Amino acid sequence: MTSSTKRRFLPRLACLGIAAATVASFAAGEPSAGEREGEPLAARSHDFRAAYEAYLAASSDGRHGEAATHAEQVRRLGETLFAGDGRRLATLAYNHGHALSKASRYGDAYDVLKDARKLMRDAHGEDAPELAQVEIALVTAAPLSAVRKHLRRAERIARLHDLDESASIAHAQLMVGMRIGGRQGLRLLEEATTAFEGLDDADGLALGNYWLGKIRAKHGWGDAAGHFEATLAHARRGEADRPAVRSLVLMAHRSLVTVLEESGLRDEATKHCLAIGRLTSSGGTSGLQALYKQAPTYPASAWRQRIEGWVQMEFDVDESGFVRDAKVVESDGGVGFETAALEAVRGFRYAPRFVDGEAVASPGVRNLIKFEIKEG
Repeated sequence: MTSSTKRRFLPRLACLGIAAATVASFAAGEPSAGEREGEPLAARSHDFRAAYEAYLAASSDGRHGEAATHAEQVRRLGETLFAGDGRRLATLAYNHGHALSKASRYGDAYDVLKDARKLMRDAHGEDAPELAQVEIALVTAAPLSAVRKHLRRAERIARLHDLDESASIAHAQLMVGMRIGGRQGLRLLEEATTAFEGLDDADGLALGNYWLGKIRAKHGWGDAAGHFEATLAHARRGEADRPAVRSLVLMAHRSLVTVLEESGLRDEATKHCLAIGRLTSSGGTSGLQALYKQAPTYPASAWRQRIEGWVQMEFDVDESGFVRDAKVVESDGGVGFETAALEAVRGFRYAPRFVDGEAVASPGVRNLIKFEIKEG
């Protein structure tokens, strides 16, 4: 059966909508633990709603640390308000674990999400469809040794109930591939991008290709530049004005500058230097940004004699981000350091400044290069 004919399961987990239901259930006269302890029910219900609204607002604004704090408060209040309501308690635990994961508190998130899974199983059954999303959340928070286990469980539950969880699973693979890197991360990212192609998910394809490029560049595994170019192409198809997409575009341009400079393709890197300068201009003018700096070669004689030194360089940066007319202003340690520093700065690359929409040269740029011997 194709994904288009599968049933899409949309549990009310990350966007729990029970604040209004809270009042209705209490209006029915069902006593709560808060009432039995003498605390007014209306006050406790009000605290729950306020904490829940704060959680939603923080989540929406990307304030993940605050969201996790509010989600824990919501969960604790809910444990009193909804004692005995396993489904609601499971959902509140899931929200708490999900928020912790978004805040990159993976160890805490994993423990809370395992509690949520137990509550879900108790409330809905061992292989209930609600558990698919919980297992996917566990994929993101799990230690690396457990990632594959939770991913297989999510896929098995999705198949069992004929759920279309391909998008959620692809995003879980993406997040884990980013975390673990290496060959295993590469495989997960390749699986994710294949799924994103089928879903025509431009954002997913942009991010997946970016991380494929990062891993390949780091290890020298194939065409990293091609993945970064794909990132830019897919980002243009998506909502390019969103801050997250804009940030990804800048990172892809930066990565392409590095890859092309290291391959000796300096002229091909120029368009990316210009793109970064243009994208980061503010009010018609942007500051000069260093994009690529190769480390100087330590002079062999100085190394053998354990001599350290420094060189103060001055140079111009032209409209394409190349270094021109480099010279030594001051130095300490000998002429060998000066020669090495000159050679290094000539290979630096910058995003040029933009004034009134046009790239301009930047004269008199200074850079201090230190030559230090680090033991061990």
